Amino acid sequence: MRSALALFCLGIYAISIMPRLPDIGSGIAALLTILLLFALTAIWWRAPASSWKTFACLLLCLSLGAGRAVYHGLIITESRLPAALEGRDIWVEGQVEGLPEGASAGSVTYRSGGQQTRFQLRVEHSCLRLLPENCEESAPVLTGHLIALNAYGSVTGEFDGGAGAVPQSGETWRLRVRLNRVHGFANPGGYDFEAAQAQQGIVARGYVRATTFNQRLRPAAWSIDQWRIQIRKQVYATDTLQFPGLLTALTTGLRSGISNGQWDTLTATGTNHLMVISGLHVGLVATACYWIINLLARMSASMLERIPAQRLAALAAVLGAWLYSAMAGFSLPTQRAVIMVSMLMLVQLLGRQVLPSYRILLAMAAVLGFDPLAVTQAGFWLSFVAVGALLLLFAGPQQLAQPVRAQSNRLRWGQHASLVWLKPQFAVSIALLVPLLLWTGQVSWISPLVNLLAIPVVSLWVVPLALVGIVLLPVSSAAAQWPLEGADTGLIILMQGLESVARWLPLWQGPVISPLTVLCVSVGCLLLLLPRGLLPRWPALLLMLPLLAPPRADRPGPGELWLQMLDVGQGLAVLLQTSHHSMLFDTGTALGPDYDAGRAAILPALKQAGIQQLDVLIISHWHQDHYGGLSSILDSVPVTRLVSSAPVRFRDFNGVSDASMQPCRSGHYWQWDSVEFRVLHPDPTERGGGADNPNNTSCVVHVSAGSHALLLTGDIEAPVERRLLIQQGDLLAADVLLAAHHGSDSSSTEAWLRQVAPDWLLVSAGYRNRFGHPDPAVLQRARALGIEVLRTDHHGAVTMTLGGPGQAQLKGLHRREQRRFWHNNPSGEYGKVAGKSAGD
Repeated sequence: MRSALALFCLGIYAISIMPRLPDIGSGIAALLTILLLFALTAIWWRAPASSWKTFACLLLCLSLGAGRAVYHGLIITESRLPAALEGRDIWVEGQVEGLPEGASAGSVTYRSGGQQTRFQLRVEHSCLRLLPENCEESAPVLTGHLIALNAYGSVTGEFDGGAGAVPQSGETWRLRVRLNRVHGFANPGGYDFEAAQAQQGIVARGYVRATTFNQRLRPAAWSIDQWRIQIRKQVYATDTLQFPGLLTALTTGLRSGISNGQWDTLTATGTNHLMVISGLHVGLVATACYWIINLLARMSASMLERIPAQRLAALAAVLGAWLYSAMAGFSLPTQRAVIMVSMLMLVQLLGRQVLPSYRILLAMAAVLGFDPLAVTQAGFWLSFVAVGALLLLFAGPQQLAQPVRAQSNRLRWGQHASLVWLKPQFAVSIALLVPLLLWTGQVSWISPLVNLLAIPVVSLWVVPLALVGIVLLPVSSAAAQWPLEGADTGLIILMQGLESVARWLPLWQGPVISPLTVLCVSVGCLLLLLPRGLLPRWPALLLMLPLLAPPRADRPGPGELWLQMLDVGQGLAVLLQTSHHSMLFDTGTALGPDYDAGRAAILPALKQAGIQQLDVLIISHWHQDHYGGLSSILDSVPVTRLVSSAPVRFRDFNGVSDASMQPCRSGHYWQWDSVEFRVLHPDPTERGGGADNPNNTSCVVHVSAGSHALLLTGDIEAPVERRLLIQQGDLLAADVLLAAHHGSDSSSTEAWLRQVAPDWLLVSAGYRNRFGHPDPAVLQRARALGIEVLRTDHHGAVTMTLGGPGQAQLKGLHRREQRRFWHNNPSGEYGKVAGKSAGD
């Protein structure tokens, strides 16, 4: 049975790492094979046990898992917005699901000024007509699926400021929208935004076109979401609370009230899982319900004669988990937790004795059967690894029997407490070491000790009082105030302690670990978690030693240059590495008031590359799409030199000293590891050209590595290109050219391209950006000159090597290397041309 469940899960995982789903013919063949195996298994079911019968059963389970994942994947790919409808205005009717949010982060461009609301709409009808009165028939797209929308100000026209101007949860609206396919950043070490959206069932993203024809068709009926909104309003209306955002997160699962500073403190101390309705809280509520009902049931002899106390307790645990998850709107983490609790309690309800390994595999199979894409999320792995560690810790007879039987009199109360409370904390911390390093690249070394105190405070003090206050709110706000204030007092004490601990810088940045290191450390963690006496534990210390080795990330050889153009949307960020130095050219754009490309794309790429310090950071010019991520970079990575054509602007950022600032001026030269860097523009002696156009003040840097060269251009336009053609001449020649101004037609003139004569033209642009970058005229010029174009909106991050023998080498296109079937991989003539050089 365990093998069958494991193979079912393995079949789902195998499909999740496929770049493409099997075609229809292969799917039909696989279905027929599954049916044949099912028939053979049914025929052999009564036959004597044999290896063939066992093999057929196991193969059937593997096929069923793969078949479930393929079916789910086909639903995702078939429901995707047709490419022909991207950027077109469409009428949609549907109900608002979930809770709308204010201006926030995401892959959608943030527009400063005015109110921004993000919400999800379950489409009931769609129409491609110009006017809504002509929409008699629904178009066969999007129906029944979720779309994510941004509304800027009123959706019924700028003059309308009424209460119904912005969609609210549960309302049914008819809206004119402009949509694109879901498309996130694609960078090494980055977050797979498209996988998360596919798991939520979101098939398109876009924004509402404000028009008087937009109309609310039906008001919201009562729902759990309406209840959650009311709770949030009432909590924030209690003026005496210092942490209403944290209390709202603990009671309704809404995280928007947690500030970036609070979240950074929680992350540094390894306690962020405590401040949302996560699997931990659902499990604690289920456990509390189990023991309370179990205790009460044992007080009634007549009740015990009818139903065993364990069954009543198991039923109470499942109901408690469902009710608490409902408060979080049945978010994906709580859905996993509810399924896990239900599966673990199922054996109690059936009155059967089942080994812990069966329970966890049954829960895993149920979770993946319900949501195959859960396997792509870190929360899935962290949850099951933690539960597995706890089951393994208490699996041995000594650990399970001695504390609760007569032998316990040989243990002091302190030893019993350490077994019940201390050991689980350290067991979970050891078990999560490798998953956390693989998914986040960092571990809070003080997390086990902090959680020993934080978990009781939150679970036994804050959450119970907060829930009591929430229950009392509809009855009497005055009666609810004291438990809410009591919960808030617990948070005040806790956060003050966590802020003090966070000042110790407890986050340990792990090295870039190899597969061999992962294997060794995983075996070491397993040895530490095994029951005492089963295997010796001292080899675990030796197996852990690779983690203590200093980071030894791959670096270029002497005279070589590694180039990585990161995917930061409609912005620019280029990372350069030599043997012992690193440079970042621009930092991408801001994505919202609290989120930017530095945090979303650049920092993960730096961690993936093992870069812990930047020797030079250049801001080509002070447009937001080039410096938007600067704050996140400066807050996280030491920078030796900050270079810009207007270096005084660096003073606007915290922690920047005047000694580190340096102007970008023509003639500036330096050399790293036999790689030469020359600044060609701007020239301080020239007047005009940049005063009225900041684009033309961009730093232009020429980099020479052996016989190869790279030219970084920022956003210079045609006048500066003509000036450089006259002044610099042959110094402009380069194998790789960064297309100025994201491929705008204001730059990359034919004379410029002929003089530079690149083999590769790199374009950093956002997917279907509103400026139309790169311009078709620029692509046509490149095609006529035989230049291959690589663009971040089609290929994701682009990695190249200069300075080696032969031509400059294209080492990787992230979207091609890490392709999965749920990804949006735009096709285009230049994508195909460049793909031949990158390889399939």
